[in-house]
Amino acid sequence: MQGWANRGTQRFSFGITTDIGCLAAVDSTAVVNTLQELWECTSDAFTVLLTGGDCSLPGADMQEMHSDIKRVTCERLQANSSLQDVDLYEHHYPGKLPSVKAYFPLVELDEATGPPRFVGQSHHWFTQGYEAQEWEYKLAYCPKGSAILMDQRVWHSGTSNRSQNARPMLSVHYAAPFFQEEAFEALGRKRKHGHVNTQGPPWHRYNRGSLTEEQWCMLPPIAQKLCQHLLPDDVVWIS
Repeated sequence: MQGWANRGTQRFSFGITTDIGCLAAVDSTAVVNTLQELWECTSDAFTVLLTGGDCSLPGADMQEMHSDIKRVTCERLQANSSLQDVDLYEHHYPGKLPSVKAYFPLVELDEATGPPRFVGQSHHWFTQGYEAQEWEYKLAYCPKGSAILMDQRVWHSGTSNRSQNARPMLSVHYAAPFFQEEAFEALGRKRKHGHVNTQGPPWHRYNRGSLTEEQWCMLPPIAQKLCQHLLPDDVVWIS
């Protein structure tokens, strides 16, 4: 039986969570090495923002193309009075990438289960502009246990699941050494129920308190360092 889930037909998002399965993946050697090269630093310089994931059941349809980073106006950034769209990444981090999202598929992504699709160079659309037209995209076929690293400005989507099995993927968001939570507060300046949220969207904030000290102590040393900001505020990580 098919039905509507929280991300479309037969498509579920885990939201912002701290799943033990995600924590087991945070210190993936291949991912850590890639991020060290990307940010030109050692593994003790970057950290984990949060974890999550999604699951597409058999019959899940094609997801609409989207970007995880939204365009905002200079007015909302309080930079000036114009309504010109800006790229928050370039506005606060010119020429740099402050965070990376890593997907960890738990099944093989093939023609049946359905690989995610990505529009190459679409992270430039924030500053160069674009027109909605026929998408030219690449399909990310990969075996179970792989890692897919993504600039969250890139336009992407899930594809149909034509198999008889669920298609779960875990995700980990990594913050660069120069990442600043306050840089994204402009995205959160929305009035809701009479109150103004000034913290910015939760996927650009450390998910503090989501990891207990007991859970953290069970992690390998590298994972402990990466997840230090997931501890409650009253627990201090000492290197």
